[in-house]
Amino acid sequence: MTDPCTISTCVSPQAVWWYGFLKWFILGLLMLVLTFLLGLRSLTRPELTLAPGASKAVSPLPGLSLSVTGLQIGELMLDGSDGHVSGPLVVAGLALPGAVVQIRRDETFLGEVTVDASGDWSFRDVVRLLPGRYRFEVRLLGANQAVIKQSERIVVVIPKIAIELPPPISPVKIAQPLPVIAGVNKDQGGNLSKGFFGRGRPNSTIEIVQGRTVLGTIRVQADGSWRCACVLPPGVHTLAVREVRNPKRMSSPLVVTIANPAPPMVLPERQPEPARPRATCPDPLPAGEIRGHLYAIAECETLGRIAFRLHTDLPTLLAYNPQIPNPNRIYAGQLLNIPAPASCSALN
Repeated sequence: MTDPCTISTCVSPQAVWWYGFLKWFILGLLMLVLTFLLGLRSLTRPELTLAPGASKAVSPLPGLSLSVTGLQIGELMLDGSDGHVSGPLVVAGLALPGAVVQIRRDETFLGEVTVDASGDWSFRDVVRLLPGRYRFEVRLLGANQAVIKQSERIVVVIPKIAIELPPPISPVKIAQPLPVIAGVNKDQGGNLSKGFFGRGRPNSTIEIVQGRTVLGTIRVQADGSWRCACVLPPGVHTLAVREVRNPKRMSSPLVVTIANPAPPMVLPERQPEPARPRATCPDPLPAGEIRGHLYAIAECETLGRIAFRLHTDLPTLLAYNPQIPNPNRIYAGQLLNIPAPASCSALN
C-alpha cells in the first residue's frame, strides 16, 4: 500500500512558489481592471456645456431622486487687475422634500440647501473665477453627509474679458492768456504821454498796432506786465497789442480818444471900422515860435510855409490840427500842434 499524495510529497517547492505568485498576480490584475472600469465610468458621466449668461434646463433622469432643472451664470464683470471675473450663479432642481443638496465646482464645495416641502430647491451665490473650463455638479446627501446621488456634470466655459485700458493721457497744455490792454494813463492834455498798460505772456515781445500799422514793440516783464507811452494825433484811434512771434495772439481792440492840446482861436467880436489900406508883410517874413509841442503862428505866415518850416506837409499839419476849420483863415498868435510820427515805446 502506497502513501497518499500531498502537496508536500507530490509537488515540488518551486511549483508551490509559482502557484502562489500566479494567484496573487491574477488577483492584482483583476483589481487594476476593476479600478480602471470604475474610473472610466466616472469620466464618461454625461456633461452639459453652458456659456455664461445663458441658462440650461436639465431633464430629470428616470429613477433618480435628484435632478438639476436649471443652471445659470449671469453677466460677468472684470474683478481686479489679475484677470478674475465675477457674476451671479443660480442653480435649481428637484429632490426629495427635506433632503440636503450640495453644490460643488470641480470638487470645491460651494454650499448646501435644504429641499422644501414641494420638492424644489435653489442655490444662489456670486462666483469669482479665472477664465477657463469648470464642472458643476449637485449631490444628494444622506445620513452622516453620505452621497446618495450625483447629478450629471454641467460644464461652464468662462471667457476671457479684455481689460479696457483708458487712452493715454496726453500732457496737459496750459493755455497762455492773450495779451490784454488793461488801462490807459493820459496826461492833463489828454495825450497818452503817461502811457497805457496791460498784461501778456512773461518775457514775450508784443507790438502795438493801429490797423496794419505797427506803432512800436515792447518786451513783457517777467511778472507779465507791460507799459508804454504813445504819440498820436488828436482824434479817435483803435489800438491793439499782439505777440510778435504769433500775430494771431492779439488783444481785444481798445478805442482811445486823443484830445487836441492846441486850444481853438477865440477872436473878439470885431467892431465895424472904416476901411484901411491892406497891410504889407515884411520881407523876409518872421518865423513863428515853437513852444514845446505847440507852434505859435507869426504875422503873415501861411499853413504851407509853416508846414515847410516844421518839415512836414500840409495834409499832415491839418490832420494834427482839427481846430482849424478853414486853412485860409489863420491868425497871428494862434497855436498849432506840431506833427510827430505816431509811435509807441516802452515806459519804465
